[in-house]
Amino acid sequence: MINELLDIFESLKSARSPHEPALEQVRNLFMPFRGDMTTRGYGGRRVGTVFDSTGAIAADALVNFMVGSLFPPTGDWVKLQGPDGSTPELDTDAAMVMLSLEDTNFYSEAAKCLKDLLILGNSVMYIEEDARRLQADGSTFEGLTFEAVNLADCYWKMGRYGTPLVFVREYYMAEAEVSKYFGVKMDGEPFEEKQVLHFVLPSDTSPINSPGGQKFVSIWIDAEKNTPLRVSGYDYQPYVVSRLDVVPGEQYGRGRGHLARPDAAGANEIKRQVLLAVGREINPPLMVEDESITNTDISASGILVVRPATQLQPSYLNSGTNFSVANEIARMDHEQIKAAFMADILLDPATQPRSAEESRQRSERLIQRLAGPARMIETGFLGPIMESVLQVMVEGGVLEAVEDAGILNVSFVSPFYIQQRELVSQKSWRFVARRLEIFAAVQDPALLDDIDFDMVAKIDAENSDVPAGIFRSQEDVTRLREARAQQAAQQQMMEMQQQQGGPGGGPGAPAAAPGAPGMEGGPSEAI
Repeated sequence: MINELLDIFESLKSARSPHEPALEQVRNLFMPFRGDMTTRGYGGRRVGTVFDSTGAIAADALVNFMVGSLFPPTGDWVKLQGPDGSTPELDTDAAMVMLSLEDTNFYSEAAKCLKDLLILGNSVMYIEEDARRLQADGSTFEGLTFEAVNLADCYWKMGRYGTPLVFVREYYMAEAEVSKYFGVKMDGEPFEEKQVLHFVLPSDTSPINSPGGQKFVSIWIDAEKNTPLRVSGYDYQPYVVSRLDVVPGEQYGRGRGHLARPDAAGANEIKRQVLLAVGREINPPLMVEDESITNTDISASGILVVRPATQLQPSYLNSGTNFSVANEIARMDHEQIKAAFMADILLDPATQPRSAEESRQRSERLIQRLAGPARMIETGFLGPIMESVLQVMVEGGVLEAVEDAGILNVSFVSPFYIQQRELVSQKSWRFVARRLEIFAAVQDPALLDDIDFDMVAKIDAENSDVPAGIFRSQEDVTRLREARAQQAAQQQMMEMQQQQGGPGGGPGAPAAAPGAPGMEGGPSEAI
């Protein structure tokens, strides 16, 4: 069994090797401090060949915008809905999820993962549940730990639906750490590094069964001794693999860094050559005469005549570099890099918008251009992470409403996604506003008969980030409308009685007949 898993590991390494040169170059140009793909070098060596930082700055701008817009650390961005929609109990559970993420390193590690995803096209988030412990409320959930795993240490084979059929992570752990974590005896020096492989497979495809019957099997192997260190399992996928643009038949994705790689490499080389030329211009070499050349001649009398040699004055060597051409090429490369990372719409415009309409149009263009990447991040990054987080917290007994709901819909209500949904609401409201304008002009109630205003209000509520607790239940709404209709009917009846001279009389009541009993001006008084 162990040899079979090691053969799988070697096969996965061979399958990824064609992708590594491009991934290495993209990482060196746009995120040199994130780590190496093919070697285990030191941080100082990774920036030795970087001369132009335009790509790294543009990539950081895109990542920072996405983090602040899609999962901001300062606000709630998850909404839970059951078969009956959103409820106050599910809103409470969503708030519990947000508080749990705030107590972990999620936001720092998620930012690293998102940077890997947007630039390299691949990212891996490791989700580990802390050791369970009985809490005061009866739950056993203790917390979560997240880790943005270096892509160089991960190998996978993806299935049809975008989930790993097999995932392998390569560790280099100190001998003392291996002994402590796995409970084995040390064979070498305490700080000597040992290669350890971590396999995670679905239970139905694993050659080794999970001891607890979990959905995923976890197998730790000592790669040097070819012996297992631990076999356990998970009820959730601990490694969330996200890919951006994937070519059919390939296992690894491509990110924005692949689009800008030629321009970034060109700009980097142009900057290097310009720096060399500038150095020659600032401190050029001095040209001097190496040897004196004497011109001789013989006169008619046979006397040798020596003419003085031509003396060359020392001068500096001019390189003749055309810096304007180099600057123009670099400028075009920089524009292409910024376009690849959408810096042209993310950065503040050179002139401030002059009207609210101009600001609205710019905001709509931003949403339209980022809609594709944001959707891929929602379905391929945030969605799988939240699925694993909810699974762990439900098993820990802290999300009772989620457990009772059964079928659960997880939506994201961060500022960017809310603005996207508000565009849908604005279409509905613009249509209703036009219909109301026509109604106001012709005063024909039939124009509003085909509009369900309850549904209009429901769509607006679903596309807005508002808590379910502010809405009345459907039963309360029905009782309120029945009471309002009953009150209107009573008011209408009273008005009809007043018009017909009923009890209480009124201005429209008919005058009493002459001589009516108890009325002044009767017949006896007239006589």
